[in-house]
Amino acid sequence: ENVTEGIDNVTIDGISISQKNNIIVINGLGKSKTVAVYSIDGKLLLTDTATGVDATCLSIENLPNGVYVIKADYATFKTLKQ
Repeated sequence: ENVTEGIDNVTIDGISISQKNNIIVINGLGKSKTVAVYSIDGKLLLTDTATGVDATCLSIENLPNGVYVIKADYATFKTLKQ
């Protein structure tokens, strides 16, 4: 499993992810692929399903500041909300 720390336009095997303020933007996911946001202790906080056409966007605005793990299909990323 691929793991990347921090988000600043990171790409793993065709899946790219970036963070703009409190929005996580994921490109390159196939249709019906799941994106999930977990707390650092492994609790599932948010999910969305990619359409395969446009970028998948998740708002983390309502989450407290901290470190989060984003799983997008087979790629895993960590991000920090400040």
